[in-house]
Amino acid sequence: MFLVDKPYVSEFLANSLEKNQREVIATAEAKLLLKGKNINWLNETDAQNKILAHGAKIYSNSENCIAWLANHLGEHPLNQQINFLKDKIKFRELLAENFPDFLFKKLSLEELQNLRAENLQFPLVLKPSVGFFSIGVHIIEDEQALAKAKKLLTPQELGNDYPQEVVDTSSFILEEFIEGAEYAIDSYTNNEGEVVILSILEHQFKSSTDTSDRIYSTSLQLINKYEEKIKVFLTTISNKLAFKNFPFHTEIRITKNGEIKPIEINPLRFGGWCTTADLNWYAYGINSYEYFFNQQQVDWNKTLEKGRDKKYSLVILDNVTELKNEAILRFDYTQLKKDYPSILELRELDIQTYPVFGFMFIETPHNDYTILNELLHTDFKKYIRVR
Repeated sequence: MFLVDKPYVSEFLANSLEKNQREVIATAEAKLLLKGKNINWLNETDAQNKILAHGAKIYSNSENCIAWLANHLGEHPLNQQINFLKDKIKFRELLAENFPDFLFKKLSLEELQNLRAENLQFPLVLKPSVGFFSIGVHIIEDEQALAKAKKLLTPQELGNDYPQEVVDTSSFILEEFIEGAEYAIDSYTNNEGEVVILSILEHQFKSSTDTSDRIYSTSLQLINKYEEKIKVFLTTISNKLAFKNFPFHTEIRITKNGEIKPIEINPLRFGGWCTTADLNWYAYGINSYEYFFNQQQVDWNKTLEKGRDKKYSLVILDNVTELKNEAILRFDYTQLKKDYPSILELRELDIQTYPVFGFMFIETPHNDYTILNELLHTDFKKYIRVR
């Protein structure tokens, strides 16, 4: 069954739910987001009873759904698994025996403000202990960076649009910075607890201190290189929490010597805002949602034949200018499409309602980084029309 909630449901996911008649829990938010679609609704009481009595495959498009599960399932093992993943302190404690030398510390707001540079070994990463969408994430390289982070990590500065179960800025985790390339993985465990990988994407950054989510890219070469190694790694973690029929989105770094180190695992979903799962469809014709519910594995060499020499990327159209949202009249998507004719899908969002201008899926030659580098470093100001 699907738990659908704000902030966003893509047209692809909505159409997939309608076409395949997957059960969708009939919450008020889901009915609003899927209005006009012929949906196979399951009332909330029946959904609750079904999960408690028999268990069920559950996919949520949004971590806002965690609140529904907490309210309706109580101490159910599913909620315990979610809590271990969402709380970054619990997650690090869970993996402590696998990474005994990894340094991390939980901080309250008061302890954060009293943190002294002379007691630290840089570089470090500071972020909310429960978080999403890189909100409140800072790479701390020196005393000046620490001072800047303290000013920004306050309740006033960290006001966000997500429930406390999704982003909780009352406590933070300070941990060592993991060197290496960063990757995002969509996967699930099947009935037998076996990990099935549906996509692997490289997270590209502008610099060593960049924490933004601007670009994620996938290719056949990337998947072939890392699929088996990442599967072994994720199996170790999933076994600790006895995952079965469990979708999850993982962020890792791979060091220069090939060691995989976890950043975080996000429960019951693939990439947020219907991004990485939908990219699989526009790039390769893979419906990740149906692959999970049907317990399918991808035959990469067969499926990706058409994309052998291509790279497929998710680009987040964020506002990194000095312009405040209220000063912005609109974003010129028409010009953007003219400038980048290899766009596969462009999702337009109102910056007054959402934290970004939208999302773009784009195809580029595998070995040509010109377009992606341009998109990585632009501030998109040329497309912003002010009031």
